[in-house]
Amino acid sequence: MEITSVSTVAKLSYAIMASFELSGSHLFSVRYINSYFEFYNDNAIQPCDFKLKNLNLSVGDKLKMVYDFGADLNFAIKLTEIKEFKRGTGTHYPYALSGAGTKIPEDMFIPELIEELDSLYKEYDSELDNVLLKGKMQILKNQYESK
Repeated sequence: MEITSVSTVAKLSYAIMASFELSGSHLFSVRYINSYFEFYNDNAIQPCDFKLKNLNLSVGDKLKMVYDFGADLNFAIKLTEIKEFKRGTGTHYPYALSGAGTKIPEDMFIPELIEELDSLYKEYDSELDNVLLKGKMQILKNQYESK
């Protein structure tokens, strides 16, 4: 996933959730060293108010995102490259580079999950994912930030 450093921690989270087709019906948190981001928590930094560039990340640094505190879906987010941002291409980002596998099923019991596993797998199409990504992210943003 490519994303600009002027994006917020929330925007990064929405991009990840949208890529895995998560519904946004659960809370999430992001942690980086001593920084903890979470909505509706007075002891945490609001993810929509903090830009990624303010984390002063270096190549190799890792953030941890947890989605759905009951199921604890964990995402390890690693910065693999820093590129020069080209002026005028801001609407291009975030941009999914590649992927494989299935969406992450939510709120399913084991029998339902087993029954549905084969139908969940899909061939990854980065062109299609990127066409839909920003719309899915906007839906997630509306869900989390309008409450």
